[in-house]
Order: sequence, then structure tokens, then C-alpha cells
Amino acid sequence: MPVTPAATAAPPERLAGAGFSGLTLLHALPGRLRWRYDLPLSGDGQELDAARLRRRLLEQPGIHEVTLSPAIHSLGIRFDPAALDRERLERLLLEEPLPLRPRLAAPRATAATAPRRWGG
Repeated sequence: MPVTPAATAAPPERLAGAGFSGLTLLHALPGRLRWRYDLPLSGDGQELDAARLRRRLLEQPGIHEVTLSPAIHSLGIRFDPAALDRERLERLLLEEPLPLRPRLAAPRATAATAPRRWGG
């Protein structure tokens, strides 16, 4: 079932520049959760800084392991169920601002990498 910021009663003013814009739980075991996440739309050329997000989450008491796959928008967290629960983790992911970085431009084609034309 998808979880959205509105479902957690986050104030609307927190949504801009805040956390993930939505989470869909894919897998749940005691102490281990995996979600598919949606990112807020960013027209300013920025993307998620996965390494910084991983470090930030690992600083939270009770979180033991974080796996992020930005290409498929997948996030897994292994945690101590005595210290954290699903609702608290989802609230953290939806409300805390995401670490962003400038989007890297695609490399320019050079003579060595540009496709060759036939007969030219």
C-alpha cells in the first residue's frame, strides 16, 4: 500500500524540499523493510545523493544497514525492531530533507568516442 506525505499528516509546507514524495512497501520481515520510493520533482538539476543519505540513515540509532538502488528507486533498511518500527522509519523518510547534489551532465562525445560515419 503506498504511503504518501499526506497519509502521515505532514504539513504541506514541509513537502517542498523535504523527504521522499512517496513510499511503497515491497517487502517486510521483522527488522528488515524494503520500499520503492518516489522523489519530489526537481527542476533545478539536482539528484539524490545516495551515499550521503546512506550515511545519514546509518547515524540513526537502531539502523544497522541501508541498501539503496537509485536506478530502480529501491531502499532497504535493516534495523533493531526494539528501537524502531515501520511507522517511525516511514515518517523519517518522508519528512527529513533529502541530501541532493548537482546532476552530472552526460559526457560529451569526443573524436575517440563519437560514432564513425561510413564513407567519411
